[in-house]
Amino acid sequence: MQIMLMASVDRVLGGIRNALILGILILPIGCYGSNQDRPSISSFQADPTTIKNGETSELTAIFDNGNGLVVPGYFYVTSGKAVEVTPSATNTYELVVQGPSFEAVSRTCVVTVMPQTEFPVITTHPADLRVNPGDSATFRIAASGNPPLAFTWFRSDDGGTTWSMIDSAHSATCVITAQPADNGAQFQSTASNSLGTAISHPGKLTVGP
Repeated sequence: MQIMLMASVDRVLGGIRNALILGILILPIGCYGSNQDRPSISSFQADPTTIKNGETSELTAIFDNGNGLVVPGYFYVTSGKAVEVTPSATNTYELVVQGPSFEAVSRTCVVTVMPQTEFPVITTHPADLRVNPGDSATFRIAASGNPPLAFTWFRSDDGGTTWSMIDSAHSATCVITAQPADNGAQFQSTASNSLGTAISHPGKLTVGP
């Protein structure tokens, strides 16, 4: 007498059934053996369970009588041996252990990724430049902080007393074609995100040999 046994891991594998069990299996009664031969999971844990974006957590599984596969990622694990994961967002990992008789058991653990809360910080300020008339002068800044970062450039022609926004400059660089009238002008930028705004030091433009 035979029975039809479908080892269903669709819920675990997101529809990719063949990752662990190929099709529908017809097995004789009694092929499973004793309970001691069936797959079992003692623990499946993440350490640490909460990380910042870009940090690493270790997944450790303890299981018997089967092969362990972790999803998402579809990577095999060895019982008792930690594997590193670096999720970009909070993730639920599921361990699926398939035994020699095609039975499968599973357990989940969660790695929580804390959202970044970084105010903008100017890491590179505009440098003073000297160019000849008619040449391009390129002021640059760099900033860190929660993306997206928005840049706005400003110009001062009175030694930094007053500043006017440059409508065409909204990136980490500001390019102008230097003219004699630009000699002595100063340029600075702001970097902004949802948390705040940082202001760079000014860079001075000298036009002439």
